Amino acid sequence: MKREKKIQVETLSIIILVTLIITVGIIIFNTLTNKRKIENFSKEAELIVGASKNAYIAFSKENLDFLATSTDGTTKAMCITIDGLEKNNFIDQDLSDWDGYVIIEMTEKTTYKIWLTNKKYTVTNLDANDLDKLKLDDNLKVYDNDKLSESVEVSFESAKKYQSACINKKIEPAKVEQPVEEQQQPTE
Repeated sequence: MKREKKIQVETLSIIILVTLIITVGIIIFNTLTNKRKIENFSKEAELIVGASKNAYIAFSKENLDFLATSTDGTTKAMCITIDGLEKNNFIDQDLSDWDGYVIIEMTEKTTYKIWLTNKKYTVTNLDANDLDKLKLDDNLKVYDNDKLSESVEVSFESAKKYQSACINKKIEPAKVEQPVEEQQQPTE
């Protein structure tokens, strides 16, 4: 009888130990998986910021109306959505699950603010330099049906107000008028 109780206690101890090991394993696995998802979000966001920098350089060479001056006239900025980046061939990856935009502001130093979601996570008004510091419930939130690019259709704001639309369509290069050369008369 004592022997049966000892076997039952040992069996119960083994079951409890195995359950604890499995539980700890699941917790570690979930933690690592979430960390990897956040790292992937950060890398994709860095790609979007890089494409936005390239767009700013390209569009500023064109001197387009999409480069806005703040209402107080002190700074220049540009806002571009993910759709705008795709339609202007600055990114070629499939970002159909992504929504958002980047504001590039030229003050004494250039800043890049992002509002992005991949329908799993969302960042709002985050300085692009802080992408490597993403932490859930700190500067990274769980997706909650956020529609980010719709909020900047007419004008966009950073520290200052800009009266310009966010680039959300294909921008055709500006046509430069070439001087008409005098027509030469054929010689006979």
